[in-house]
Order: sequence, then C-alpha cells, then structure tokens
Amino acid sequence: MRVLALAFDCNPILPSLPIVAYNTCRALAERLDLTVVSYRQPEEFTIPGARETVFVDIDWFKSPVDRFANLLRGGNEVGWGTKTAFTYPSYVLWEQLVWKRFRQRIREDEFDLIFRVSPMSPALPSPIAKKSPLPFVIGPINGGLPFPAIISESQRSEREWLHSVRGFHRRLPYHRSTFENADAILAGFDHTIADLPASARERAINFPEVGYDPDRFFASAPPPRDDAPTEFLYTGRLVPNKFADVPVLAFVEFPQLREHRLTLIGDGPSRPAIEELIAEHDLGGCIQLTGALDQEEVAARMREADVFVFPSVRELGAGVVVEAMASGLPCIVADSGGPGNLVAEDRGLKVPLAPKSEMVRGFAEAMLETAAAPARRSALRQGALRYAEGFRWDRKIDHIIEVFRWVMGESDEKPVFY
Repeated sequence: MRVLALAFDCNPILPSLPIVAYNTCRALAERLDLTVVSYRQPEEFTIPGARETVFVDIDWFKSPVDRFANLLRGGNEVGWGTKTAFTYPSYVLWEQLVWKRFRQRIREDEFDLIFRVSPMSPALPSPIAKKSPLPFVIGPINGGLPFPAIISESQRSEREWLHSVRGFHRRLPYHRSTFENADAILAGFDHTIADLPASARERAINFPEVGYDPDRFFASAPPPRDDAPTEFLYTGRLVPNKFADVPVLAFVEFPQLREHRLTLIGDGPSRPAIEELIAEHDLGGCIQLTGALDQEEVAARMREADVFVFPSVRELGAGVVVEAMASGLPCIVADSGGPGNLVAEDRGLKVPLAPKSEMVRGFAEAMLETAAAPARRSALRQGALRYAEGFRWDRKIDHIIEVFRWVMGESDEKPVFY
C-alpha cells in the first residue's frame, strides 16, 4: 500500500505530539510504502524505511506568527488554545503548498491513500481532504475536552482566554469539508468523538493517539516488598492545570506519607511555588524535583518507581500514563479526559474531580492505600502491563493498517479497537 503521510508536527526528539507523529510514521514505514511530508525542522531528519521524507518550508510565515502568538501567551508554556488559533493560518498555508507540490503525483496514482497524522487538533482542518481524489484518513485527533469548573482560576493562569469561543473554529474555512470528506477519522476518546460534526461520527473510530516503544518503556523492577518505602513518581510539565502540587500537598497534610518518597520530573512556571512548598515544610528528605529529563532518563526513573501519580485535571491524551503502565506502574490519576479513560480498577485508582483541597485528600488516601498493600500493588502492576500491551507501536500500526484496508474497500466491517 502506497501512503502519503502529512506530518506537520513531527520530530524524533521533541516530546509530546511531535514524537508521537514521528513514531507513528517510523512504524508505518516498516510495513508500507510510505512518503512523509513535514514542516521543515531546524535539523532535518529522515524516517527510517520511508521511501521519502520531504520538507515543505513556511518558516518565513510561521516564525513571525509564532512570535506574536507567544507574546500574547506570555511564553510558550501556557495559552495552548491561543497557540492552536495562531497555528491555523500557518497550517492551512502549509497544506496548500503541499498540495501544489504533490498534486500531480496524486493525480497520476502514485499513492493509494493520504493519511494526515498531525497536527492532532480537530480545530485545524485539512484543505487536501476535499481536493484529493484518493481515500483520506485523518488522525488520531484529540480535543473537545472542556475546562472543569474547578480550574477556572488556573484557566486564567494558563492564559486560556480563547477557550470560551473555541466553537468558532467550526465556522472557519475547510473545517466542514475536512470531516465531510474524510473516509475515516481516528479520534482519541469519547470526548473527541462527541465534539465532531454529527454527520462524521459514523466514520469516527475510537483510537487514542498515545503509544509507546517497548524497547524504551518496560518493567524490570522486582515485586514490591513490605519493608520498603513506596516510590511515587510524577512526570509532566509543571503548569497549573497539571496540579503537580497536589501530591506535594498530600505529603504536607498527611505526615504518614513522609515515610515514603515522591519524585517530580518536569519543569515549568509552577516549579518555584512547588520548591517553596517543599522548603517551607522541610520535605527535601522525601520529595525530589529533578527538572526536565529526556525520554531515556524518564523511562529509567519509571523502572525504579512503584506508583505513578498524575493529578492533571485537563489532559487530552496522557501518553505518559501508558508509558508508566508499560513500565509496570499502577497509576493514580484524576478522573478526567485521557487519564480517566485509560485507568480502570484493575490497573490503578481514579480520584474524582473536586475542589483542590478534596483532591489533595483523595490523592493522599489513594497513595496511602497503595503504599500499605504491596500485594494489591502487585496485582495492579500486572493489570497495567496487560493493558499497556495494546498501545505498543507495532500493535497500533496493525490497527491503523486495518483502518486503511477498510477505507480501501478490502474489509467490510468498520474496525473497533478500544
């Protein structure tokens, strides 16, 4: 099968969505005749096994737009809705240039199918979906998750001013035609499918974008011992919506937790306040902040931990939760968005959304519960490992190819995976 992959955000070293797109393309290239087209990076890369890796440059337009957006955002750690809004003109221009470059090859049947891998926001449409005569698959996309009422204050600190008018993107050019012309839409979790146009939902397939490399994320730690302190781990950006201070406050308010240890991996604007909290309550002996670490270091820390703690209250995908489960970690998460969908009682604990003080208590109780019951933790560990198997990149690529065969008419039944 000859596939043209549109991968605007794609990079082998950048975290989050760029590396997800890169891993998807890399794994597809092992199975298909793949041509990848991406936005030019500071250091160009190739997709191993791909027929071509092509870069279409719009830096002359995108860079000044991004600089202006960052001024409005107050940096590049917050204001993600603003970032998406200002990405719209850059992305539409990029696809127009991609079409100009590839239209002749598409019309001459050099490809069998077009797959838009990224961007992953459903607010960013695809002009090529309407123009191309080939079957068109988009996704995985993820979005449409509302801000819970409990984080109205952090919504302001995250500079998410545009969220109240988010639905306006449906009126922008190409949005309607994208979903009318897509033959299949891979959509992460129910909140994204519910946000699609009603006419498109019958072609939507529940397909979280998250996945992991089993050569990097795997379990090696021995079963938990009764006499050992429990090692809790958080990894993620230190920003208000992640609520990374919640497990720290749990150690503050529940002194019995201080028999155990907590490591926070990550950086961001919330870090100074968390450091002050640790110093104020003399928690330096049981809580460590490492700053940001690369993927290899994160994977190694996961293998050394016992339980993953992730209190983020507005998390679309939560690939880090899958990576933690693949490393054998039971997960304690806020029951919202991606984490709430990924975690079940056989592999972790979910804390209901509530005012922050109640969430601190909920996380503290869950952490104490897992610390006090090594046998229960072992059972959750096994459940996490079993569930994570379905998110290995090779398994996910099997699923994507099954979707391709469905839209190509080689299979009659719409695929169902999760």
